[in-house]
Amino acid sequence: MAKETFEREKRSGEPTYRLWGQKVRAALEWRRGYWNGDETWRRGFRLYKGDHWNSGWDYDMADFAWMFQAVSSSNPRDQITVNRVNALVRDFVAFLVAGEPYFIVKPKRAQAVDSAKAQGNLLNYEWREHAVTEEIEKVAYDMAIIGHGVVKTGYEIELDESAVDPKKGVTDYDKFIRYEEPWARRVNPFWFVWDPEAPDLSLRTARWAAEIIFRPIQDIVDDERYSKTVRRQIAQGVESITTVKSFLNARGDLTGQYGANELEKLSRGVLYEVWDWKFKKRYVFADGIEKPLVEDDWPHEYLDGFPYLVGRFIYVPDDPFGIGIPFLVEDQQFELNDLRSKNFAHRRKFNRMYQLRQNSVEPSEIQKLERGEDGTVIITNEDQPIHPVEDAPESIDVDRTEQRINLDMEHMSGADQLIQSGRLPSRTSATEVNRRVQIFGRKIDLITRSLDRVVLGTGIQMLQHIKANFTRTRVIQKIGVDGVRAGFEELSINQIREDVGIEVKSTVAKNVDPMMEKTIAIQLLGVVAQLLQIVGPGLLQMFNIVEFVRWIMEKFEIPDLERFFPAAGTLPPEIASLQEEMERAQIASQGGNAGAPPLRVSATSSESEPYRTGANANSNPIGALLGFLGNAG
Repeated sequence: MAKETFEREKRSGEPTYRLWGQKVRAALEWRRGYWNGDETWRRGFRLYKGDHWNSGWDYDMADFAWMFQAVSSSNPRDQITVNRVNALVRDFVAFLVAGEPYFIVKPKRAQAVDSAKAQGNLLNYEWREHAVTEEIEKVAYDMAIIGHGVVKTGYEIELDESAVDPKKGVTDYDKFIRYEEPWARRVNPFWFVWDPEAPDLSLRTARWAAEIIFRPIQDIVDDERYSKTVRRQIAQGVESITTVKSFLNARGDLTGQYGANELEKLSRGVLYEVWDWKFKKRYVFADGIEKPLVEDDWPHEYLDGFPYLVGRFIYVPDDPFGIGIPFLVEDQQFELNDLRSKNFAHRRKFNRMYQLRQNSVEPSEIQKLERGEDGTVIITNEDQPIHPVEDAPESIDVDRTEQRINLDMEHMSGADQLIQSGRLPSRTSATEVNRRVQIFGRKIDLITRSLDRVVLGTGIQMLQHIKANFTRTRVIQKIGVDGVRAGFEELSINQIREDVGIEVKSTVAKNVDPMMEKTIAIQLLGVVAQLLQIVGPGLLQMFNIVEFVRWIMEKFEIPDLERFFPAAGTLPPEIASLQEEMERAQIASQGGNAGAPPLRVSATSSESEPYRTGANANSNPIGALLGFLGNAG
């Protein structure tokens, strides 16, 4: 029966409309019963948030309600939670998203060098301007907790409708654009599904994808982007939208008691945004209503696929989703909690106890012993008849067991001692350290590459959105490799049309000491200084020394670098004077000007001319810069 229904599917029309609600609900139900589906993800979030005992907390998948029992030092829980899962997740995310990515845009033909540079400046500026790294960090948390994360990209243009003449309408959109911007945002993985019949089960080969959205019903009725007919039917009560409460109840996901804020969320309407890759359609449906609120042709022909990207934490062959840290260390986490809870229960139950010799203390004095405050005097009939009963010493196996549990969790999750800046045993050999580094590196590289692919894919899609929708000349601020903001430049649509390739400098924590980077930069500057002496002024035409010096200065995080490079396309005075001196040296070497002093620049030899600063700095600017950076480093 299902096969006949799918064979009748067309590009549009009522039979197709009915199918989309069925497909989305069927995909959600399939995932609900899948071994690595909703229930596993839910357990992951519970472990991360500290709900390890199924008591005290009341949680539902939509995260619409959190109810918990009040606890305090005077009313402690019977069970202890040592939330190592939370710590491991935060360690990984802090490592994976340790800074801003930097996109390197490369031309695909020689004539596109300037365009590639402009596109790189634009992409890096827009990425930071719209805080996309914050969204990537949220995706990284999803990846670490449940095994995968989802990001969506798009482009938004808002027109100033108040300036539009209603009689003439809009003929030139450029004049009425209030603002335009690319964007990327994290999508809740619970509310994003794709075709479970995709050839390799991945989003890349899926025929369709859908995002479930919750909006206040009145907002849906007032949104003029939606079909007037359907909105009118909703307002008049002819059609009814499924509420979040009904939607969750039907899935058996609604639990607990709810306050006013949660009830407001539960009263919202359920929408499906469906992306049909086969027929290149985009729909927005209200659950419970057959006709779509929106039916558009595919809006992003310039994208090679859906405007969504999925990153997996730990890959599972032939599986649409990855697995996260809680899934790997769940048993060890429970074992650790149980160990600490038993230890805590023992300490609570053991109170001060005393041993008395019979008839050696009067009953009234015994009451003083039981109830008296500190400093109470006890009168006895004999010498030292009262002896405190000592508690049995705690077994050393408790600490050993806890240490073994923690090591198991670190090894299984990949959070080796090195990623947490932990100390290795004092007698660890250099060979053992290198072996650990290599194994750790391979495990982490797999996860790093997955997040890097998400970052790169997001950057590529954002640039494609910009190139397809960019309408006006705009002013942007140039961003350096290390995130240092430089001067401003003006870009037009004609400057970013060229086809380019994109690479990304990862967000992962650097494995190079910043001081080492500064040292290497200074050494490279010395090499260039020697090359200038050997090659002569011709090097300045083959080598962009201005960008090279800028790159070095970025290592020292010098703010407002543009004050050193006042005019685009021209050499700074220091470099210009160097070029003049090189030219004079070349003339002198050819016998044209025997009086001109030869250039002597060396970064290493103590026998060379010493680096000069102050009034004589311009006579050897590279040497002066080397001396300055050497002192700063």
